[in-house]
This record gives sequence, structure tokens and C-alpha cells, in this order.
Amino acid sequence: MARLLLDTSAIYATVVRQDRNHEAAARLFREQVQSGRGFVILDLVFAESLTLMKARWGAQAAVRAGKRLREPTVFQWRSLSPVREQQTWRTFERYQGEDWSYTDCAVLALARQLGHSEVSTFDRHFGQVPGVIPVPGLQWGPVVQPLVGPLGSP
Repeated sequence: MARLLLDTSAIYATVVRQDRNHEAAARLFREQVQSGRGFVILDLVFAESLTLMKARWGAQAAVRAGKRLREPTVFQWRSLSPVREQQTWRTFERYQGEDWSYTDCAVLALARQLGHSEVSTFDRHFGQVPGVIPVPGLQWGPVVQPLVGPLGSP
């Protein structure tokens, strides 16, 4: 398995211990890091993740998670370049009848561009796309506790 492309839902599940997907997300995170494979993260996913964390759990938790997400040995960053933005827009237009965010479309466009079939996500939208494999699998549940976990730990 190569580096996994990250979605906001996977980041969030990794840092929220009471999230229904926390155990699977934390296990995948540890396996990827221990194997030296790591993750690919889009700048839009980073922004969306920290915005969500700050809104729900406060600035301190978001900053802790953000510091970990900036570790270059684990996370390979990609930006929404003009070419990727055009691909994202086309995807957003094409799937306008779906409940996909612009960030979801950006992740899909990047996955296609990089030739990645696997996306670390718990977002049901990715299971609807032919050729994209949600990793580690799809489950949904409420978040009931503040951020504490592998990425959110001090």
C-alpha cells in the first residue's frame, strides 16, 4: 500500500476518541506511519479539518492537530493548483445532484490525477464513485467527546 489520500472524515475520526470510526482510523494511522508510507493531504482538506475542529472543540485542539498534520515525514502535501481547481470544478458540476462538498470533489480530482484508488475516508460519498475505494471502510456515528487522540494529543 502506498501513501493514502486523506479526507476530512478520516482526520476527524483519528482525533476524536469517541467517534464511532476512531479505532479503525487510529489503527490505520499507526500502520501507515509505522510502515513509513504516510499520507497525502490536500491543502483544502487541511483547512476544512481545522475549521471543523476549531468550531466544535476549540482553537487549542485544532492547533495541536494542525501541528501534527504538518509533519513532512508523515504527510505529503498537495495544493489546489489551477489545473486541479479546474478538475475540481468539473467534478463539482458533474455531480451537482449529489450531496458532495467542493472539498470532496477536490479530493476526488486529486485521487484521479495521482492515480490513487484508495482514499482514507468515512464519508459515504466516496463509496459512490467508481474506481475509488474507501479505506478502512464505511461506518457512521455521532461524535460525543472532545478531541483527544493520535493527532490531537499534545
